[in-house]
Amino acid sequence: RARDATMACSPLVSAAWLSARLAAASVKGGAGGAISNVNVRDIESAVRVLDASWYLPTMKRNGREEYEERRIPTAAFFDIDETDDQSGLPHMLPSEKFFSSTMDRLGIRPCDHVVCYDGHGIFSAPRAWWLLRAFGHEKVSVLDGGLPAWLADGHTIETGEPTSFPANAASDSYAAKLQSELVCTLNQMRANIVTGKSSHFSPFF
Repeated sequence: RARDATMACSPLVSAAWLSARLAAASVKGGAGGAISNVNVRDIESAVRVLDASWYLPTMKRNGREEYEERRIPTAAFFDIDETDDQSGLPHMLPSEKFFSSTMDRLGIRPCDHVVCYDGHGIFSAPRAWWLLRAFGHEKVSVLDGGLPAWLADGHTIETGEPTSFPANAASDSYAAKLQSELVCTLNQMRANIVTGKSSHFSPFF
């Protein structure tokens, strides 16, 4: 269940919580009620929103196209298909350098509270949540119910040109550090099968 408390970073946050946080982040309303200008770089820590929509081919949906059509205000698009620079297999862990450069390009700082959502509800957003946690980002949550919950509650939608954030300056450069205790290797999984028990597990929260 999503928690509305602001003192701790819950793995789930509600649409009402996110809406209130965005409204408090020095936003200015644009044409048609869309939020078009966010002055979040002047505060120590900001809530940043990532649209991590990804769909199976059989679902016949395109996450990036849907993002470009409409999105939660200030959201950036996190392309799950473009997160791996080390393997010929899909959706594997990227290198620390590659993940850091992705966060820098999106303007996400280590101090930011990142909220991930997707257009299905809760489908692909947890993948982005896991990647951030696996690379040491402490403040990251999934939007409970995703975009459908946001729309059902009647919150503002941004259309047209997405809100742009400047890339991180050198002083805010993202330094990802893989938390190896949160990842199992193939050899560790093989050992689990042989022993019949898990020898490598660490809770995320």
